[in-house]
Amino acid sequence: MMNSVNQQNQLCYDYLESRKKFVDGSPHLKHRVLINYYLSLVKKCCDEVKHGHFDGHAPRVLDLGAGDGTATLSFVVEKCSVTAVDISIGQLTRFKETFPEYAHQCEVVCADAVDYLSKTEKQYDVIVFNSFLHHIPDYLALVEKAMSRLVKGGILFIFQDPIYYPSLTKFQLFFQKIAYFFWRIKQGNVIEGFKRRMKRNKGDFSDPMNDVEYHASRDGVNQNTIMNMLKQGGFNVEYYPYFSTQSSVFQWLGWRLGVKSNFGIIAKKA
Repeated sequence: MMNSVNQQNQLCYDYLESRKKFVDGSPHLKHRVLINYYLSLVKKCCDEVKHGHFDGHAPRVLDLGAGDGTATLSFVVEKCSVTAVDISIGQLTRFKETFPEYAHQCEVVCADAVDYLSKTEKQYDVIVFNSFLHHIPDYLALVEKAMSRLVKGGILFIFQDPIYYPSLTKFQLFFQKIAYFFWRIKQGNVIEGFKRRMKRNKGDFSDPMNDVEYHASRDGVNQNTIMNMLKQGGFNVEYYPYFSTQSSVFQWLGWRLGVKSNFGIIAKKA
């Protein structure tokens, strides 16, 4: 019989393998070194909250921006009770249809993350932002709302957001751009992508595609501001910087060189 960690890994790998085209542009769902890193942090979150419970209930996890549940699956396998929130009901439905055996552990809510946090009165043991904050215009307001919806001892888990560019070294920025360029030229629509980049360099952010990932127009996500806000709110904060890129070759190289481009945060409410 598989132990829980092996089962978790196998399910995630099998699911991702079936969705190669989608995950090609999502490094944290593509490269095993990043998947393993993510799973280790998920386990740390779950172990922390399980250790603090004496009433025997399953950890209550809120995954905001859950999409089709690709990354949510790891919490489900950890026997958590998960509320998956996303603006797209199609993606959420796909997850429930793909893993019907876990349907009893998952509540699917089609809603805007900010609206959900503003309206819900539920309290959670873990709130997850996975590759999400860089899509949100006012991510600090979203984090602040999430802080209030955690129980005492609860955890806010952030993963796969781009480190604030001004806090990176020149080499890290250069390496990150070169890695992305070598992957991007194989994807097609290079000319359109180049035109958007030239516009951004000139301060023109009128192209709607710039709104898909706001970090392109605001220099990443400011991890220091987030951590300061969490600390002032009485959270114990652990910071996990790491390297993430779409290119398999550059992922291997950047990881071994210790380059940093993205970050994770595990913050426990005191």
